[in-house]
Amino acid sequence: MNTNLLNDNEAKFMNTFQQRILNGALEIINNRELSSLKFLSKLDIFKLIITNCRNIESTLYSYTIQVLNLSNCNIVSIDNILLENLKVLVLSKNRISSINNFTRFKKLIELDLSHNKVVDILFLRQSKIEILKLQFNQIKETSIFSSLINLKELDISYNYDADIKPIQLLSQMTQLRVSICNFKDIDVLNTLMNLEQLDISFCKGINYQQLENSKKLIQLKAHQIQNQSYNFLSLLENLKELDLSENIGIDLSRIKHFDKLTKLILQNNDLKNISQLCKHINLEYLDLSNNLGIDITSICNMTKLKVLNLSDCDILSLIALKDLKCLEELDISSNPGIDTSALEFLTSLIKLESQSNDHQNIQEFKYLFNLKELDLSNNESIDITPLQYLIQLTNLRLQYCSLYDIYALSPLCNLKYLDVSDNYIIHIEPLKKMTHLSELWLDGNKIHDFTPIYQLQFFEQFVITDQEESNRQESRLATQMHQMYSSNLQHREIRIKHQFIQLRSKAILQEINKIICKQTESHCFFANNIASIFESLSSNKAQ
Repeated sequence: MNTNLLNDNEAKFMNTFQQRILNGALEIINNRELSSLKFLSKLDIFKLIITNCRNIESTLYSYTIQVLNLSNCNIVSIDNILLENLKVLVLSKNRISSINNFTRFKKLIELDLSHNKVVDILFLRQSKIEILKLQFNQIKETSIFSSLINLKELDISYNYDADIKPIQLLSQMTQLRVSICNFKDIDVLNTLMNLEQLDISFCKGINYQQLENSKKLIQLKAHQIQNQSYNFLSLLENLKELDLSENIGIDLSRIKHFDKLTKLILQNNDLKNISQLCKHINLEYLDLSNNLGIDITSICNMTKLKVLNLSDCDILSLIALKDLKCLEELDISSNPGIDTSALEFLTSLIKLESQSNDHQNIQEFKYLFNLKELDLSNNESIDITPLQYLIQLTNLRLQYCSLYDIYALSPLCNLKYLDVSDNYIIHIEPLKKMTHLSELWLDGNKIHDFTPIYQLQFFEQFVITDQEESNRQESRLATQMHQMYSSNLQHREIRIKHQFIQLRSKAILQEINKIICKQTESHCFFANNIASIFESLSSNKAQ
């Protein structure tokens, strides 16, 4: 690379670009200007992700792309997608109602059309699709499923008028999600011999007893079981993951025999006594959130627990958890006045969420030496002094905590994500040494001087908004500086925010063009507002 043509910052960017782009994946996000995709023919990439880009009109052509994601791009038709070797196509959150000439995707094995307006899926006939996602559409006729002899995974949830018959669900299917669908034939599950994962939440017209034939079922999600017919659960002896949320008054004795269960979700069931769960000593994941007044004493026997959610349970103490030496993730949010003194025993915690708990003194937090992620948002009287001991923290959220200073955070040099928005902070000197920061949120404060963070070079996202009018110019300057040269090399990617000044220089465009011609090794490139770059590349190639 001829770095003589580039300034220091441009040379640094290009060295990183050369290592990361091409021969891998390209992702373009939130680009409202991008319309031409002609540059793709110049890139040897196998994966393309374009999301939240609303003006794509040109033909998309490439020999190499095998994975294409065009989510939320305002797409109505896919007639302009000419990718002969495409294997995975994601078109979720668009405006597609029908598809023509689908036969050209001869190698396609995975299709995601979720959150569209699809009514007719006859275009799928004779396709080799193995994974099909159609949730949140307007599908009624489903007879086509019987012809998809390779289909293994199907999600047709939230198609309220879909009429699914037993003959349409093939025996080789391993995953089925049909939540909020009405079935006219109650024996619709009768043929699913090889089913491993099933979601039948909020469904009507199902004969649950037919699950007796699904001996391989290991994952079941069944919210609001019709007529509270829990007898069928005794047939599912191989279950490893079970979600019975929103089944008010459920009898937990129905699941006490599941000795293979490792994950159990019982959200919003109005549970009080969970003593029937005491024998589930192999549980690793337990979610009891939104069960006000629940007695958690029985949890003390679940010594293999790694993840526990007790948010919105109105619990007053965590003493029942003190012997859970394997616990890594804990959510105790929205339990105002909770006594957290028992946290000093949970030294294996890696992630802790404790929002909206009216915390004041949190001295016991200083013993959580292994903690990496912490959320203490919405605790308006909290003293954050003990946080200075948590030097392993990488993610910290302290929004809406009525903080006037953040000096206690000075030792936290490993932070990558910090949100202290909506406080009363004036001085930000403690951020000087946080050279690993990749995302920083400071909006809603009273900051006057941003110079302490001008030397931080690794921001992916730096948000300073809603400042006093007298500070707006300096805020914009700080934002521009750190968004202009943002990168995060540790994650093998570059994230670029509004780099018009840097990337429009003739020298750097020439260097990018050289890299594309050489097809050098790299991994992934993420960009915002880069239409001008690729247009320049196309024009340079033409010349």
